[in-house]
Amino acid sequence: MPWTGPCHRSAALACLIAALLAGATRPALAAEVRVGVVAFQDFAGDWERYQGLFADLSLASGGALRFRLAAGTYGDVLHWLRQAQVDVAILSPGVAAASLCDDPESGAAAPCLYLATKCLKPASASLAPAAERAPGYRDGYRALCVVPAGSAIQGLADLRQAILLGHVQLLFVHPLSVSGHLAPLYALSQCLAPDELRLALAQSVFTSSHTNSVRLLRELVPGKTRVAFLFDDALAADPEAESALRRVALPPLDDLRVPADAVVARRTYAGAERLSELLLQHVDATGVRDFVRFPDGPAVYGPVQAWARAGAAAGSDSDTQRVSLDEIGWLLVHDARSQRRPPRLALVLSGGGAKCAYQLGVVRALEEKLADLRRMDPQSGLDIALVVGTSGGAMNALPVAMGITATPQGRESFRDLWAAMDQRDLVRLPWLVRANLGLWFACIQLAVMGRLLRRRVPDPARRYRMGAVVIVVLALPVLLLHFLPCSPWRLLGPNHVLHHIWLYGSFGMRFAAWCLLALGGTGLAIDAWRRRRRGSAGAPRQARGLGQPRLCGGVETASPSRARPVPGWLARLPVLGILLLPLAQAVTMLLGEPSLATGQGIEHALGRQLTALIGGHLQRQGLPPLDLHGTGSDADRLRAASRQILQRGLLKRDLVLTGSCLGRAAAGGLPSDLYFHAAATPASPTPDYGPRGVSLQDWPDLLLDVTMGSGAIFPLFPARALDDFPRPGERVELIDGGFAHNSPIEAAVLWGATHIILVDPSPERPIEIGNLAGNVLAAFRHLHLQAQLIDVRNQGKVGVFSLRPGPDQRMCVLDFAGNLIEDAVARGYDDARGAVRVGDLEWLGRPRFRKEPGEPSNWLAVPAEGP
Repeated sequence: MPWTGPCHRSAALACLIAALLAGATRPALAAEVRVGVVAFQDFAGDWERYQGLFADLSLASGGALRFRLAAGTYGDVLHWLRQAQVDVAILSPGVAAASLCDDPESGAAAPCLYLATKCLKPASASLAPAAERAPGYRDGYRALCVVPAGSAIQGLADLRQAILLGHVQLLFVHPLSVSGHLAPLYALSQCLAPDELRLALAQSVFTSSHTNSVRLLRELVPGKTRVAFLFDDALAADPEAESALRRVALPPLDDLRVPADAVVARRTYAGAERLSELLLQHVDATGVRDFVRFPDGPAVYGPVQAWARAGAAAGSDSDTQRVSLDEIGWLLVHDARSQRRPPRLALVLSGGGAKCAYQLGVVRALEEKLADLRRMDPQSGLDIALVVGTSGGAMNALPVAMGITATPQGRESFRDLWAAMDQRDLVRLPWLVRANLGLWFACIQLAVMGRLLRRRVPDPARRYRMGAVVIVVLALPVLLLHFLPCSPWRLLGPNHVLHHIWLYGSFGMRFAAWCLLALGGTGLAIDAWRRRRRGSAGAPRQARGLGQPRLCGGVETASPSRARPVPGWLARLPVLGILLLPLAQAVTMLLGEPSLATGQGIEHALGRQLTALIGGHLQRQGLPPLDLHGTGSDADRLRAASRQILQRGLLKRDLVLTGSCLGRAAAGGLPSDLYFHAAATPASPTPDYGPRGVSLQDWPDLLLDVTMGSGAIFPLFPARALDDFPRPGERVELIDGGFAHNSPIEAAVLWGATHIILVDPSPERPIEIGNLAGNVLAAFRHLHLQAQLIDVRNQGKVGVFSLRPGPDQRMCVLDFAGNLIEDAVARGYDDARGAVRVGDLEWLGRPRFRKEPGEPSNWLAVPAEGP
């Protein structure tokens, strides 16, 4: 019935008034404030305090503000502020100084606004100065110089003497820690000469946390006295450690007072003043206000920036993007605790041939760190969820995805497999190339030997016989060296150029030895036949007066030798071979062969050694071995092992292998770059690869063929043929996946990775322009880098932690030599842990991982009622 009567009109008017009143009393939609905080050791307690703080601020605003928190590294939070990806951040004084002070070099304005300073409770450690232990909140703190209680260092003079003698080890915390690095370094620069300061820095390490500094301070190091620089209340939680340590008075350091952590806002944030008021009104549980606002905040934090500049002038590394493996672990633990979904950690292994041995050491350190984190926090379940490999990294990706590296025994077996690899077995030249090279070596030896014999042995008969003997003597040791199970690499030392010379020689020396042995044996046989023939004809010849001494002028002389000299054209053959065989070799390699080496060596290594590694892992796990009966060839073993790995569910982590099609597939328009993927469990998310994705569950026989194809550095090695793919009767030639994705970050991003650890075994070196040869190499390097842009552009979407060796690493893709591989594995292990090793001594050094700036991905909404 229509509402037309007076009663109905009155009722409608009442409803309208009620609705207007309800709308007037309903609170406006709360404004969201995005907050970035720096994660560090023992971050869990601070994270809970931050949640409580911002829950209090939300209530104090009457619900007008609601907060979301994201944790990251020093560099992350600065990047988020500059990119307006957070509105507010809580920064340590070192980072606060960089964000609040104008850049004196460029003149650029400070990117952030100062809101307030978070006050600290009084210090409770007895080593802290009395003023810092006074009751009441404090707006700053001190940095302390601490040594073991029995140390001979009593003051600045003793410290300088220990530095000059090289008997000290300075323990800094982090490049951006004010109390643990910037303030002490500035103080040392005020009391040491520049040469003395550089010497001190050469004897310093970073420990990543105050807790680690205290632990290392209590460990004895032969011939070294450790000196740590700590936050004044760092020992409050460890009275036992406090009693074993002693503070050393350093006047330049004791005079410095560090301002407490600052709350800052990006310059364009409209709610900065309102939030600053809320912070200044905040009280702790006892009703005492715990924030203060300096009248000129940038001026208070300005000296910290000056301290940082002094450290940079002294040569100290203060890169905000450098992080340690410990810091990566803390971020993972934080995400596991604060997010509804656990972190999806992806391990991306770049290509590099033999250089990929470096990745084994990094994987070992990562597996050990994850095991430690799981022991500390069993509920987190932190582990590698996804493994992405390309080129040489694909060879490492499969054992990691199978969980072989998750156990110490598996890691040791995998390292032994790499150490047993020999470039003489992996790099196999085509037989025609080896034959040509062998003939060339034989010609060189014959030419040198012929010239020496013509000078030293005038008698042709004796020269012929001696030449045949020398040829056999030269050939036999070479053949003996080939058949003996010996490895020359350790004797050749770490110089990989000598290794390649030996490798190049080994390609043809065996064939040359067989040629020389056959030639020398034939020559000895001919000489013996001639001697027997002369012996059988000796009596008749004597009857005719042949071979008897003759009188010449009354002097008896011997008859001339009957041996025929070697024809001139035959003597010149070795020289012609030296000149012409290289030309024939070039024609053979460029026009007659598809690649420099065959793929048989790699196929044999995968078919025999990798399957043996998998078999040992299955035995340790108490699982049935791979059934490889009836597989005669290496190719058959590869297909049988591939099928069983996937069908038996032996993968423990999701796996992606990249590959490039040599040209495009004729039928179906298959993309040139492919992602071959296999999920470890049905619960794994589905990757968003589109037409580039190939599920190995649909092609189980191809797993190891793809692994080999991804590592085929074309045209050094031939393409790997995938028969009956992508459809029966069709064929794809698969080559090195590094051509398009040498660091396949995109593959991890598209499969839902939240954190990525990228291990690139190739050191970063600048592209230099010089002569034509160098410019050709520079052009190819530039083109290769341009092909990687799709992965570079994906770095900002998730947190990427990359690690690569330093520029002093000189391995190349073919350095499969036991001693070089062992060194690369050890280097990777030390670099991942940030360890410094001198002889038998080892200590923590500077962080080596580089954190690529990315968007915040671990947001936590703070409820108004607190955690």
